[in-house]
Amino acid sequence: MAKGNKRRPGPAAARDSGASWERSEQQGATLKDRLGADTLAKLKLQAETLKQDEAKLKEAKRLEAQAAKEAEQKKREQDFGYLLNESSLDWKKFK
Repeated sequence: MAKGNKRRPGPAAARDSGASWERSEQQGATLKDRLGADTLAKLKLQAETLKQDEAKLKEAKRLEAQAAKEAEQKKREQDFGYLLNESSLDWKKFK
C-alpha cells in the first residue's frame, strides 16, 4: 500500500497567515477593541439572556423532578403493602 503524497503548506504559507496576527498583536488591538460598543453590548445581552434561560430550564427540571417524587410518595402511601413493609414490626412497643 503506497502512501499518498499530500501537499502540505510550506513554511512560507505559515509565515503569511501568522503575519497578519503579528501585525494586529503589535498594534495592541484586541477583539474587544475591534468590536463596536453596540456589538459588544449585544453580545453581553445575549450572554445574559442565555444564562437566564439556562437557569429557568434548570429550575423547571428541578420542579418537575420534585413533583414526580411527591407523586410517587403519595402513590406509595396509598399502597397497603408498602406501608406494612415500611412500618416497624416491633409490636411490643404498643403493648
